[in-house]
Amino acid sequence: MGSESDSDKTEENSAPAEPDIADADGEVGGDGNRPSLPEDAATKTDIPAAGLSAAVGGDGNRPFLPESETAPPPKKKRRAAVYLIAVPAVIVALLVIGAVWFANTPGMGKPTVPVVARPTDLSTNLTTPAAPTLFTADPSAVTAPGSSDVPYGTLGTDPIYQQTPSSGDIVNILVAGLDARPGDKDSRTDSMMIVSWDKSKHTVAAISLMRDMLLSIPGVGMNRLNAAYYYGGIGKLINTVNDTFGLDIQKYIIADFTGATRIIDLIGGVDVQLTQKEASYINSNTPGKLTAGLDHLTGIQALWHMRDRHSTPNSDFDRVKRQQATLAAAFANFKLAAKNPLTLAQLVTDGYGAVTTNFSLAELTGIFTDATSGGAPSFSGYTVPEDGTYSGIVYNGADVLQVDVKANAAYIQGILYGN
Repeated sequence: MGSESDSDKTEENSAPAEPDIADADGEVGGDGNRPSLPEDAATKTDIPAAGLSAAVGGDGNRPFLPESETAPPPKKKRRAAVYLIAVPAVIVALLVIGAVWFANTPGMGKPTVPVVARPTDLSTNLTTPAAPTLFTADPSAVTAPGSSDVPYGTLGTDPIYQQTPSSGDIVNILVAGLDARPGDKDSRTDSMMIVSWDKSKHTVAAISLMRDMLLSIPGVGMNRLNAAYYYGGIGKLINTVNDTFGLDIQKYIIADFTGATRIIDLIGGVDVQLTQKEASYINSNTPGKLTAGLDHLTGIQALWHMRDRHSTPNSDFDRVKRQQATLAAAFANFKLAAKNPLTLAQLVTDGYGAVTTNFSLAELTGIFTDATSGGAPSFSGYTVPEDGTYSGIVYNGADVLQVDVKANAAYIQGILYGN
């Protein structure tokens, strides 16, 4: 009849086109979205699996299912979720197991010297033989031909022989500083010290052993004490000290030049009183301009100070005094840092990696925790041989110390056990 209005045309033109969705037979469903079903099939719930895979669902995305059925969750997503939970759990478990192993395994995985029962054929005390007739208090009276130092022998690694502890409250540790530099395969002990922690008395004693003491080394014979490590490692050194002085040392800590430097740096250095000659000696070997008085030493400066035998006339005896003074200063700094339990744990863990020991990390942490809790423990330093119990002689061309073994055994046992 009449012409269509512009608005009618606009509505007609803007109306969306019906979707062209075909069913399995190519026919368009009555609602334009899913295939038309026969009336008798509209309420049927038994739909074949083939029909589910081919038919388009009511939402146009997944197969149409009757109300009585629900779609199972995707298996791949469920499996992935399990992996996301299981893999981190396994990693955490491995880390926990590794941490427990690390804390309770001596040496942090490094090789350690075993502690074994003494073989019956070595039960005879080899370290206190009758003194050779060439022993004399006058060094000029005996000048045997030979090198300027006690000769080395065949290298080996001896086990540590078991000893019955004299007290359950006392732990005696042999601390050895090696004269090895980076790249050196063999070395002797540049310094040796018995460090004893008495838990009941809350005391720490450090007994420096003079390296030039002429003693009987098991299986080697008469030699300087510092040669024992070269001949049989820390095991032979500990056995020599135990047998000579009647001790029960079973634990050790070994540090070379690098390790000693690192430990001092870990605690922030040490404050040590220096003479001008001592300061000049350190300055000649390290960067810095130290002067007489109280100086703050870095790790490398402290190392040179502890090795100094040239600034004073008493050579090794003054050197062990420097070592003890440096150790006391380091212990004081450690006690200050250890007031924070987290700092203590970090220091012990880092320091543990700088040394070789048969302590586990847990054992060493326990000792340091005990030593730094309940008030500051007292620290005392001693030197063996004791004054008046030794004399200097020349043996095989080397300057050594003839010592009274029985007197010094009594001296050490008195320090450690109050005997």
